[in-house]
Amino acid sequence: MYVIHLRNLGEISIGDIAFIMSLTFLVTENSWHATMELKDFLEDIVAFRSAFTIMQIPHIDKENAAELKIFKGEIIFKDISFAYKEGSSVFQSLNLHIKAGEKVGIVGHSGSGKSTLTALLLKNFKAGIGDIIIDNQSLYDTSSDSLWEQISLIPQGIMLFHRSVGKNIGYAKENALPWEIENAAKAANIHEFIESLPEKYNTIIGERGVKLSGGQRQRIACPCYS
Repeated sequence: MYVIHLRNLGEISIGDIAFIMSLTFLVTENSWHATMELKDFLEDIVAFRSAFTIMQIPHIDKENAAELKIFKGEIIFKDISFAYKEGSSVFQSLNLHIKAGEKVGIVGHSGSGKSTLTALLLKNFKAGIGDIIIDNQSLYDTSSDSLWEQISLIPQGIMLFHRSVGKNIGYAKENALPWEIENAAKAANIHEFIESLPEKYNTIIGERGVKLSGGQRQRIACPCYS
């Protein structure tokens, strides 16, 4: 309105008004893009912090640990006791037998140990007492790498990066080669879909995999390497 007032007074020309409007539009557009870039940057920081936390989990392999061989998939939690801190037990003498091919649902209130059970199976933590046995092999006598090559976790909140499909799959194994990434995608039944994408394995999937369906995100997040 002030610009119109100046125009009525004859202090600025139509050309001046057009210039001011163009400049205002340019500043507004660039400010919006800068805000979106900042938002993406802050989200990346959160994602990388989560990834760094996972990567910092120490291996708890014993010296000369054997390679885990899964034949059937039988899992036994035997007399497991575990606590995150002294005096606050999550499990005491837990026994659980999951037969090969059996589907098991674990139900419990918040803090009852559902996520902890999975973390113990993935060797993110070591039970204070007891053993976890897979196909007659103690989990603690086998290497973490051989375990992670054959067992994947699909969390409720899947974390994918604003990178290519291939790179997101490759993060599951250190220094994964292109053919290993492709084989992992085939094992997760996602290879054919990736091949249908414009840039195939080089296709950028968007922030948190926004360009993918929920099922596709899950398959990309759970590759198994053999």
